[in-house]
Amino acid sequence: GLTATVTASSISLSWGAVSGATDYVVRRGGLVLSTSTATSFTESALSSSTVYAYTVSARNSAGESATTLVSGTTLTAPVAFAMNGAADFAKYLVSNPGMTIYAAVRGNLLYVATWNPGVAGNDHFILVTDQLLSSATAPAPWGKAGSTSEKGSTNVRYFLAAESNSTYISWFRWPTGAGAVAVSGAGYAAARGSADGTQMEGTIDLVQAFGSLPATLYVAALAYQTADYSSSVVNSGVLAAQAPAAVGTVDNKVDPAEFLALPTASIRDSLANGTYDLLDPNRGFVVNRTEMISGGFRITWAVVPGQKYQVDYLDDLGTGNWVSLGAEVQANSGQAEIMVEDSSVGLPDCRFYRIRLVP
Repeated sequence: GLTATVTASSISLSWGAVSGATDYVVRRGGLVLSTSTATSFTESALSSSTVYAYTVSARNSAGESATTLVSGTTLTAPVAFAMNGAADFAKYLVSNPGMTIYAAVRGNLLYVATWNPGVAGNDHFILVTDQLLSSATAPAPWGKAGSTSEKGSTNVRYFLAAESNSTYISWFRWPTGAGAVAVSGAGYAAARGSADGTQMEGTIDLVQAFGSLPATLYVAALAYQTADYSSSVVNSGVLAAQAPAAVGTVDNKVDPAEFLALPTASIRDSLANGTYDLLDPNRGFVVNRTEMISGGFRITWAVVPGQKYQVDYLDDLGTGNWVSLGAEVQANSGQAEIMVEDSSVGLPDCRFYRIRLVP
């Protein structure tokens, strides 16, 4: 009986009581928002142009039930990304080992960008998928050398491609067992700059591409020698640069660890202001939960891969002397949340915590 009532800035959930339940767990995007005995929950100060999906489960001493899903959406379309050959915002940069990746999500649209190919040199690609192979056994795009780990949950791969010796740029759809086909129109957009130092960029409707909004996206930016691979030509079509950086031996294989895993919620910018929701204290940068553990407390919050955080504590609000709790913690590729434990206190102590982004 889970239902959602939507206004311009809030969503109210309600559901029927479950016999034997001691409380209910409300999650959005897999993150816990509330644990309560109430059969309703309201989240306020939400952003327009954004889809929110919630699950509610019943819980007792025997464990947690299967979840019930409900989605609510505002009526206005998300703010469009600018297709002008320049990265929309510097803060969208999520990987930069030389080759770059910019990424963000608004509504169902994923935005990606990387360096625009020069007048002569390498063809550039951005691979986007919601699922990876266990190893790099899929052919490289456009007849280049080597292979990648791109799969896709429906066995369809997507990549944005731009040539170095022309102004061509397009999205490509590549079903297993067939050739890659250029795609355009509704759900796909692409643009590139006209000079060195500009960007190639594009947007893709994730629901249209993958059938539903993926929980995690896997992205890689690749630069290949312009000439296609030929067994008779040494070093033809080879991989020249990539982001994330190569792991271990530098070769023509884009292994699973060489894709950047991005939880979709971590790169959402619902206000279209260049700051991810999870880096804004007025939106998603909040402590998800605090829990008592044996000999202390546990603090959990949602994170953006690549960001560093510091946990501070304070025993007396009157002093204002915050103390760092251990070292800085790094959010890694694919990580959706961080959990930190403080075992230096116990009942009946009281302690306050805060989480800081580290520049």
